[in-house]
Amino acid sequence: MPTAATIADSAYSLVTKDLMLILARRPAAADCLKFASGVITVMSRSPPIRKIADSPLWIGPSVVLNDPRGVCELGIAAVVCVAPELLPQQWPRDLTVVRTPLSDDGENAPDPLRRAVEIVSGLIADSVPTLVVCSMGYSRSIAVAAAAIAACEDAEPDDILRRIAVTMPADISPALWESLNRIL
Repeated sequence: MPTAATIADSAYSLVTKDLMLILARRPAAADCLKFASGVITVMSRSPPIRKIADSPLWIGPSVVLNDPRGVCELGIAAVVCVAPELLPQQWPRDLTVVRTPLSDDGENAPDPLRRAVEIVSGLIADSVPTLVVCSMGYSRSIAVAAAAIAACEDAEPDDILRRIAVTMPADISPALWESLNRIL
């Protein structure tokens, strides 16, 4: 028999999932939700899926992957996960999913870094709407996206990172960014 705590945890999980979908579909909703009840306030701190201007890339936290159908409804055709968390097992057939776990500590081997950047660069070159995710959507996903855009545009990675960081919250690990710059 479920306990009150188990029922509360299940209800919180459902509310969390629903709120992430709302925030992913309507980022402006985050401002409206900040002043609501405690659960919503907690959720409004999680970043929604955000689009990088002039690019087919989207950035988001790995929690949005708990609803693959919702991801597809946004028009996203590919997901590149650079978070160490495991991905859900069930994915729609028409969604390309790639997992290349990276760490923020700068201790990544060059091959996984190169692979992540090359995969995202290829998707950019093919204009595939792609969601790049890490745990919170603030560091690894943005760093890999910036490196991939820089590679595609033959631009300075720091310039691309600055261009992205002024449009969305970012907290890039300096060690990870240095590692990515070494492989470009």
